[in-house]
Amino acid sequence: MKTFYSILSVNINPEIVERISIGMLMTYGESVFYHYSKHKLSLIKKLIGKTTYKATLNYLKLIGKCVGKREDVFSEQYIDYLSRYNNNLVSFSKLKFLEIEGTETVFWKLFTKFINENF
Repeated sequence: MKTFYSILSVNINPEIVERISIGMLMTYGESVFYHYSKHKLSLIKKLIGKTTYKATLNYLKLIGKCVGKREDVFSEQYIDYLSRYNNNLVSFSKLKFLEIEGTETVFWKLFTKFINENF
C-alpha cells in the first residue's frame, strides 16, 4: 500500500501565488487522516475577509465530513487532480509519497512539521 499526503493551503494573494499552509491530508490504504489548524485559520481571517473566511471554513469542514464518512474520494488520482486544477480558496499541494506505513503518529509528526502547530 502507498502512503501519500498533500498540504492544504489558503490562497492569500492569488496574483503573486501567496499561500499559507493550513492543513494536511494523508492516505494509507483505506485510512485517511485529515486536520486543519483552527488557530492559523483564525489568524488569517483578517487577511482574507469575513466572506472568504466563511467559505474557506465551510470547505475545510466539508473535507472533514467526507473523511468522517469514509467516502472514497481521497484516491491518489483525485488528490493529484485537485493539486493541479483546484486553485480556489484552498489549494492542495502535489502528492508526496512515503516509504513507510501511514499511521496516526506519522500524520501528527508531519502535521507538526509542515503546519507548524504542536499537539
